[in-house]
Amino acid sequence: MASFDDVAKKLVLFDRRVDLKEGMPVPFPGQVEEVEFGREEPLRLECQAFLRAITTRRPPLTDGQSGLRVLNVLQSAQRSLVMNGEPVALPIETFNGSSTEATP
Repeated sequence: MASFDDVAKKLVLFDRRVDLKEGMPVPFPGQVEEVEFGREEPLRLECQAFLRAITTRRPPLTDGQSGLRVLNVLQSAQRSLVMNGEPVALPIETFNGSSTEATP
């Protein structure tokens, strides 16, 4: 389980699971780990990188194809949630840029 506190800017991972002992489920609380990450604003960093790409005429860190791949993953995750966690196929990319539909 992951917990993110947007006000405190704190991300905590909880290793919570259920183990089986002699056929019976036993909760296992596990470790708690705080994840360190940069405090910069992601949108500000992305805008700065975009402006830097324009002024230097170098390719941006991410392009339209990368954005499309992210949107495909998010859309498939949302579709899976609506379908009660059923797997949703994502396109499989090939080296020549074409894609085919994956089967779950």
